[in-house]
Amino acid sequence: MKIANCMIALMVCLSFQAANLHAQQGPQSFAEAADIFVFGKSSQTPEQQQTDEHECMQFAQQRTGTNPFTFQQDTQEEVAEAEAAAEANAAPPPEQVEAQKVRGARAAGAARGAVGGAAIGAIAGDTGDGAAIGAVAGTMRGGRKQRQANAAAKKQAAAANQQAQQQHEAAKADSAEAAGDAVLAEAEVTKKNFKNAFAVCMQAKDYEVRF
Repeated sequence: MKIANCMIALMVCLSFQAANLHAQQGPQSFAEAADIFVFGKSSQTPEQQQTDEHECMQFAQQRTGTNPFTFQQDTQEEVAEAEAAAEANAAPPPEQVEAQKVRGARAAGAARGAVGGAAIGAIAGDTGDGAAIGAVAGTMRGGRKQRQANAAAKKQAAAANQQAQQQHEAAKADSAEAAGDAVLAEAEVTKKNFKNAFAVCMQAKDYEVRF
């Protein structure tokens, strides 16, 4: 998601970046580099047009507070800051669900085994020994069931925690993306305002301007 925002920011700022590059490398006009079409209606010379464009660029910069040569970097930094702030202000991670342990199964098994063993012992003529044997067997069965139940509860709790964590991370990412999108939308408006200010200035100098 953040990669997508950076790509959008690059597209939003591409014309200003091109203007900066051409301003450094060659005589191409700012308007041409920024995809603004300018036509002189009074037979202005190329040198005069470049002078007028430079003046109007400064005018647009003063009116909008936008520096076209740092616009891309500024926008990307603002997107990163907005996304980081959104993540920092996101809801805290969900509390971990603890497995509910099954208790008393061993004792219950021992009691049931003792009762059953006593009944068998009574038939065999030794109630005490039968109860003791039955209690041991019942304890073992109860312990096995208790371990199985605890393992199942632990697995269920782990699955619930993983799902909750995934939902939390997805919500945090969505919040960050929305914050970045808001910055990019504002940057698009800023770029349009800059071009409008530039166009007004150039029109006042008797140029036809389209973008």
